[in-house]
Amino acid sequence: MIMETLKEHTRALHTQIEARINLTHQLGSQADYQQLLARFYGFYEPLEAHLGARPDVPSLALETRRKTPWLEHDLLQLGLHRAQLAQLPRCANLPALTTTAQTLGCLYVLEGATLGGQFIARLLKQQLSLEATNGAAFFNGYGGATGAQWKAFGAVVNAWAEQHGDEDLILQAARATFTTMDQWFAAEVATGELL
Repeated sequence: MIMETLKEHTRALHTQIEARINLTHQLGSQADYQQLLARFYGFYEPLEAHLGARPDVPSLALETRRKTPWLEHDLLQLGLHRAQLAQLPRCANLPALTTTAQTLGCLYVLEGATLGGQFIARLLKQQLSLEATNGAAFFNGYGGATGAQWKAFGAVVNAWAEQHGDEDLILQAARATFTTMDQWFAAEVATGELL
């Protein structure tokens, strides 16, 4: 199944990004957390706009899986104004997404991050008293439905790969998305404060 192949062939990239971002270190204060969310916003907002202009995925409501509204909500809850959101740096070097297979590969990274965010959501509640309503919507993801959403996504990807045989394109897009994210966070860490 393609989902297992994706996990195996992107593991090193996933580990590299986790080490670079060091999420648990970013939860030491609300200011650090706000900087982290701003960096995520700068990646997700242009990427999801890019995804929205691509071929739709059968059996997958892309609009309901957008993470940018959660990031906007959290940043506003933490004290940013809409004018500040508009001024945040955006990632311009986006992966190629011209086919459904490439869209699925990109979404593998974003949906997987949402699944992994459940651990961070628990830390946010413990360390900063933040929940979905007051600044942690992004990491709370789909809440209690996160696991089910991941399984539904996996079923769509597996079915598409079986029917169309686009495994290589899906894998290449997932790797490209991980690489783009890693480069974005490397650049932002190098340039320092965003807000």
